[in-house]
Amino acid sequence: MFIHIIIPCLNSAKYLDQCLSSIMMQRGDFELHIHIQDGLSSDATLLIAKRWQASLSEDRILGAEKITLTIDSESDNGIYDAIAKGFAKVPASRSSIMTWIGSDDLLTHGSLATVSKIFRDHEEISWLTGSSQTIDATDCLFSPWENILFSRRNIIMGLHDGRTLGFIQQEGTFWRSDLYHRAGGINATLNYAGDFDLWRRFACLEKIYALNFPLGTFRYREKQTSSDKDSYYQEVECLKANFNLDHLCQNLDLNRADEYSYIYLIERFPIAESYKIIRSTNFNFTPLQAFTEQLDPLPEKNMFTTYYWTLGKKSCLRINVFALPIVYRITLKIRNPHKNQLLKIYNHEDKILGSFSLDSNFDKSQEITFEYNFGSGDTTLTLQISKPFNPGLRQNPLGIVIEGLLILPIKYMHQ
Repeated sequence: MFIHIIIPCLNSAKYLDQCLSSIMMQRGDFELHIHIQDGLSSDATLLIAKRWQASLSEDRILGAEKITLTIDSESDNGIYDAIAKGFAKVPASRSSIMTWIGSDDLLTHGSLATVSKIFRDHEEISWLTGSSQTIDATDCLFSPWENILFSRRNIIMGLHDGRTLGFIQQEGTFWRSDLYHRAGGINATLNYAGDFDLWRRFACLEKIYALNFPLGTFRYREKQTSSDKDSYYQEVECLKANFNLDHLCQNLDLNRADEYSYIYLIERFPIAESYKIIRSTNFNFTPLQAFTEQLDPLPEKNMFTTYYWTLGKKSCLRINVFALPIVYRITLKIRNPHKNQLLKIYNHEDKILGSFSLDSNFDKSQEITFEYNFGSGDTTLTLQISKPFNPGLRQNPLGIVIEGLLILPIKYMHQ
């Protein structure tokens, strides 16, 4: 297994030693090529890089026999142009793994051993990511985000933009080089959202697998490129407006559309010898009150994903989006076994968001759609039905089936 890591640099002397140290100390059954793509730095960046290069060539780093470091310094048109230059010489291969890391960011200890083992043991995996981890300029940790669930559908739709759903953290995302070439590589003309664009094109081709622990650490600093949110979101909106799904998603299997809503998790606990892959449906919501547990598919009813029953007349759930001033279009995919069923949906202040008369056909799913702005800070919704169904002596009679919940931002409000 060969791992290629690109480090784009420009006047990176302050943190480059820490970045390189976090990579050089990685050990495992892999060969590692680190390439520094410098943009004509005027500080000590190149001196630091060449010092590490000399230490490798003189065998002064214990256990680093399988590590090589190369350096190029030339003008570029920004970070993604530098990354494209660095990756240009990496051939397409299933046995070559790629990533890039900012010169002020870090890899977590053991991340490359973990990544190489997973890719070696699971040929079906083409790209994966770890959970997020962030530090500040003084190395102090921030509170972690809750684990974010990634489905191909949500990535392709551009929902993981940091407003609707959480980012795919680039630091700790790895992929096979053949996927990179199949997707067309990084867009070197972008300035802020090159990773967002690349992830969408990856998702058109392959599933993403997520680990519930971090593989990399992002350093948050003021005045860094990634802190310019206005410019980032302008570029994101331009990418969404010009995203040619017919061209870029020609490999999508529309006969298996539900497959794009699944999430794939990778877990391992101390008693286990190998990593376990878990497939689950990404519902985009968390049941809070009066729901069954997640139930297995019923193929005989044309229900090919897991689902929930509501219990009794009133159920409560939380939509898994950021509580920001964004108008969302929310679609519930449901089944209803009751005649003359009425469903009402309320927000956390008991304001009604929609009232729907449901068809009484359990063999066929139906969709209801409404719009709402969660800018108040609470993403809780209440579902109230008129006629629950009591199969026998159940304490909590069954309500309706929730097969899925889809969210789409349709308007970004200004505060």
